[in-house]
Amino acid sequence: MKFLKKRVILATLCILPSLGSNEAHAQQECENTRQNEMAEKLGFSQPNRRFLKEKIADLVEGKYAELVSLLDASPRPNSLFQTNPLTLCNSVSKLLDEILNEESDENKQDLEIYRPQIARITAKILLFQLSSVYKTISLERVRSLMGSEFSEIEMEDVIIECLNAGVVTGQIDQMSGSLCFSTPSMENSEFAGSLTNLGRSFRGILRYTNNLDEAKRMQDERRSTVFDLINVEMKKEHLTKCKRNTLINQIKKMRQDEETRARKIETAKLLKDQKEKERKERELLEKNRKQAKEEMKKIHRQQMIADAQKHAETIRKEGYHLAKTAANKKLSKMLKLVEKGDTEVDRNTLARQLEMVKDKEKKLQMQRKLEEKNKVDYGVRACRLEEIAILEAQWEKQKAKDAVYYEEQYLLKEAENKKAFKRKKRRAKKLKEVRSYYEEYRKKLDAAHERKYQLYVEDYERRKKLHEENRAEKHRKEEEDRLFKEQERKRRVEEERQRLEREKKEIAEKEERRKQQLLKLEQEEKEREERRKKDEEAAKLNNEQKKKKVPN
Repeated sequence: MKFLKKRVILATLCILPSLGSNEAHAQQECENTRQNEMAEKLGFSQPNRRFLKEKIADLVEGKYAELVSLLDASPRPNSLFQTNPLTLCNSVSKLLDEILNEESDENKQDLEIYRPQIARITAKILLFQLSSVYKTISLERVRSLMGSEFSEIEMEDVIIECLNAGVVTGQIDQMSGSLCFSTPSMENSEFAGSLTNLGRSFRGILRYTNNLDEAKRMQDERRSTVFDLINVEMKKEHLTKCKRNTLINQIKKMRQDEETRARKIETAKLLKDQKEKERKERELLEKNRKQAKEEMKKIHRQQMIADAQKHAETIRKEGYHLAKTAANKKLSKMLKLVEKGDTEVDRNTLARQLEMVKDKEKKLQMQRKLEEKNKVDYGVRACRLEEIAILEAQWEKQKAKDAVYYEEQYLLKEAENKKAFKRKKRRAKKLKEVRSYYEEYRKKLDAAHERKYQLYVEDYERRKKLHEENRAEKHRKEEEDRLFKEQERKRRVEEERQRLEREKKEIAEKEERRKQQLLKLEQEEKEREERRKKDEEAAKLNNEQKKKKVPN
């Protein structure tokens, strides 16, 4: 509010005050000067600087009061000027610097726009004061008094504006580099024009007083002419008014139809948009359902492949795929397909094929055992009784060799067990050493895992919150757009209704004014008729009295 007061004060000081002969000139052309523009910008009804100054009198204080006092063109009692013209421009410039330095950078930039105009007003006041003091003054001296804010071209521009506006009278002498002031005379076009207008006004007054009866007669003729024209044009005006009312009603009906059609179109558009939105939501839901289904299929397929690969690894460890039989070859092919990630071979297929391979392997082993048994039987039957002693000697030798082999194996196993015992003992010793800080180390690992898990949970919650905020923001924007469109539609309907009401009100006001004018004219006519009758009756009475007096 304080900053607005400052702007109002500076804007008021941008209006040129009434300076000598400039007062009459300003009154004649106030509608076309910048005083009108400034007053309209400030919101005042009168473009008079004195009126604006009275309005802002309560706002002026401090350095602004000093500035208003410096730029006040009204003279003091027993003195010609409010301030010394030799220091006027410098004082105003210093005050403006102090006022602007007290403001912040943003406010200073807003107040800076008034400085050039105030400087020009100060320069014009200075020229007006110099014209009262000097008859001739050098342009260099004028420029030094105006200060460094004006160049030579700007100074001449200000002088020309003052001469054109009637602030001062005189002319610039470029030969001698001086400004010559002069008093108003008949050679001055403004002074001579004022005298001519005054003489013309006097002649009009004399003509009016001499021809008062003729003017009254002409006025009566004009009034009768006006009434005749009114009587002639009344029927035409009535027909025109009826046509206009009919046209207005048609326009109203057309606009109502347009509004109804527009509402229907808008309703249809909203329904269409809603259906389109529902369709898109259904499509999106169906798409998400399909994607979820595909994801589930993909996960199931990956799970099947992982189970099949795990089962295949178990089969490879058992070595069933290395045999040369047809079933084993088929199993080997299946294992290769599983390694490639083919979904045609799953865990159940591998299990069935492995069961088939195991059955065939079992049958083959039983067949081999049977063949081995038959071979032993055949060997026993083939051996003769004489060879039994040889076989027993070979068996004894074999037993002796086996005993030596078993002893060697026992010693080797004993040495390995001793080494394993020593390793276990060393390991137990190491475990006993780390037992003191095992629990602490395990807690650190658990804490690290807990932190990692907490970070994961926080990140998940953050992403979830962000997703919910984005979804809420999207819904809010959609709701705001819908409300804005609805308000815009209501605003257009309300504006159209107000416009129609204004038109209807204007038409009614015009009709009312016309009726009042007609009533006023009729009343005036009746008054004139009554005065005329009274004058005629008074004249008849005078004539009768005169006739009665004549015989006597």
